[in-house]
Amino acid sequence: MSAQALWSGKAVLEVTGGIGAARWNAQGVSIDTRTLKPDDLFVALKGEHHDGHGFINDAFAEGAVAALVDRSHHRANGGTGGDHIQVANPLQALANLAAHARARTSAKIVAVTGSVGKTGTKNALGHVLSSLTPKTHASALSHNNQWGVPLSLARLPADANFGIFEVGMNRAGEITPLSRLIAPDVALVTTVQPAHTEFFNSMEEIADAKAEIFNGLRQGGVAVLGCDDAWFGRLNNAAKRAGAKVITFGKSQNADIRLAGAEEGGESSRVEAEVEGVRVKYTLGVPGSHWIGNSLAVLACCHALGINAKDVAPAFASLQVPSGRGTRRKIGHKNGNILLIDESYNANPASMEAAIVTLGKHPVEASARRILALGDMFELGDDAKQWHLSLLPVIKDAGINLVFSCGEQMRHLFDALPSEMQGKHCSDAAVLAQTLEGVLRDGDAVMVKGSNGMGMKCIIKHIESKSVEGKE
Repeated sequence: MSAQALWSGKAVLEVTGGIGAARWNAQGVSIDTRTLKPDDLFVALKGEHHDGHGFINDAFAEGAVAALVDRSHHRANGGTGGDHIQVANPLQALANLAAHARARTSAKIVAVTGSVGKTGTKNALGHVLSSLTPKTHASALSHNNQWGVPLSLARLPADANFGIFEVGMNRAGEITPLSRLIAPDVALVTTVQPAHTEFFNSMEEIADAKAEIFNGLRQGGVAVLGCDDAWFGRLNNAAKRAGAKVITFGKSQNADIRLAGAEEGGESSRVEAEVEGVRVKYTLGVPGSHWIGNSLAVLACCHALGINAKDVAPAFASLQVPSGRGTRRKIGHKNGNILLIDESYNANPASMEAAIVTLGKHPVEASARRILALGDMFELGDDAKQWHLSLLPVIKDAGINLVFSCGEQMRHLFDALPSEMQGKHCSDAAVLAQTLEGVLRDGDAVMVKGSNGMGMKCIIKHIESKSVEGKE
């Protein structure tokens, strides 16, 4: 395999037990033709709603060098197009590539899970480690499930210095096989909060499911835990049962990486941390107390990797939030300038509360308003109504002026609001977008948030499409 290639055809055939030509080199691996890059290896996976075999021609049109395909499909379709590598099961073949990628690298590997903050913390860790070495690999977007984890590992370059992988779950037992595939040197649990509660009977069960991340730790591995978390004791016991060394972060005086002080601003924060007795000051380029906590988790992971916190702390100043998780943009509106905060990617009670509190700290002029556009939070089971209603005191305490909403569950919250805070409850996000755009005025700060399935992103796109040239 050439120094530049991620995978040679020969290696793929050997690792997957596939049948086909080996006269190609792949620079990447893809399971989605919409994001596929030239010289990628395309893996045709079959899911509940789509079968990747139906997109093989598209993959080759986009420049794929080869496609991993199910043998039965290859026989049925004659194997036309580019190089087809026939395998018994494309998903298992992808997992085999992932396991081989892990085995061939000497990179230090970090696995990140938790109810809230997985993607942001994973990206932040990747950002600060990249300031030390460009050979830092992190899983893209939120690729954290039974497809995303092996895909991310299969993309790990053999000469990487660091690899950071996100691990998610909806049900008990899902994290263990993914953690064992990753075989991390460091395993971080950001926090345990009510998320995906529909599939659990208690918070104890959720904590235990998150603790599965320790099951794949390599010998001598480190568990990184927030000692302020209500479930720290349970996680700590699970980590020790797995033979892990534990490093803690948080506000507690007993934390190994302790928050010594913070000054939050509208666009950034000034943070002072104490890393096992050594003071470290840094600017955090994103606002919000939850991001301060995330930065402590990042420092704890770096400490677990043997990295001096002072070497990576300056990189926090250039940190940016992932798309849809607090991205801020000033928009020139027909009635003046507004601040649009995009939290549309997803939502659960903890992330919703953190986002509302952060909006409440954003300064606005006397004539301007802090406005929420909220959609339902999914997978909260029988307690969904109460979790939505629990946001009421948070909204009041944050000094929110107006709330617009959509969704069956958000209706409960909207109806409970004082009349002066009620904007309008709409049938869906598309109607909410039209309604909200018509009431904006100069200086308003607007935050849009809801579970991904609510389609809240359309509100962001609609308001951005109404941007008036010369007013931004």
